[in-house]
Amino acid sequence: MSHCSDHCHIHPFAGRMGYKGKVMNRASRIAGQATTGQVCCSSTVWAESEGHLAVQGINIQALNLGPRRLKGVNGVHEIYLCR
Repeated sequence: MSHCSDHCHIHPFAGRMGYKGKVMNRASRIAGQATTGQVCCSSTVWAESEGHLAVQGINIQALNLGPRRLKGVNGVHEIYLCR
């Protein structure tokens, strides 16, 4: 998970948040690991979300897809497929 400090802004016409930089690139590469109808997340996001989902009675499981190298992102990242 990352905070957006200098990497996000409110789009002047749409009024929505806009993101750029490393945060957006990493999110895009993780999303790119999914196929149609699938949702993937990083190990950090899954670790932060898992307990909150259980408390709310939401039954989502995640399959660890193993270590992956993501284009333009340093290091190896554990990616989870949520289902």
